[in-house]
Amino acid sequence: MFLHRYNFFIKHKVLAAAQYDFLFAGDIHDFYDPPTRDKFYRLIEKLEKFKGECTWSESRLLKKFRGANFGLRLQGDRVSVETYIFDGSLRIEGKHLGDMTVRNRLVIAQGAYQEGDVSAAEVICQGQIIGNVKARRKVTILPGGTVVGDIVAPALQFDSGASFQGNCQVDLIQSKAVSPPRKSLIAQLFGSG
Repeated sequence: MFLHRYNFFIKHKVLAAAQYDFLFAGDIHDFYDPPTRDKFYRLIEKLEKFKGECTWSESRLLKKFRGANFGLRLQGDRVSVETYIFDGSLRIEGKHLGDMTVRNRLVIAQGAYQEGDVSAAEVICQGQIIGNVKARRKVTILPGGTVVGDIVAPALQFDSGASFQGNCQVDLIQSKAVSPPRKSLIAQLFGSG
């Protein structure tokens, strides 16, 4: 990356250049395997512990990642047979048997399989869910995604090529918290957007 090219000129006091680059490249909205996720958290803890000694760039990095909750990616070669409760965002890329409660976003990746009830703020299905789905914000079934079970959510999105078998319930009480985007005056007058 352009910013990293000149990083060898910058002296860091707390992190080594490679550690700084690794953390700098992180995205708080992305999903990571457990070792990578743990490395992010260790580097953030190190910056927090020595925040009085941080350079300006390290302080900016700490500010960006303080309180970060990186998503966890459970890779394709993992099979879980347990009730899973996760405080953050989760991406399943393999097979999971059992109920699942996720605080933020749950993504069932293409080719992944979830058998059991799921509950999350937002559920995105590209794979297969066999069980009931409850979302506080939205359920999205993308092309190739399949849900066999009942869905309760304030907003539903079924893309072309998605498959669904079950009942849908739009929870009107929760839907008040999710307001649709407002059209501009020009869009209202000319019927666009």
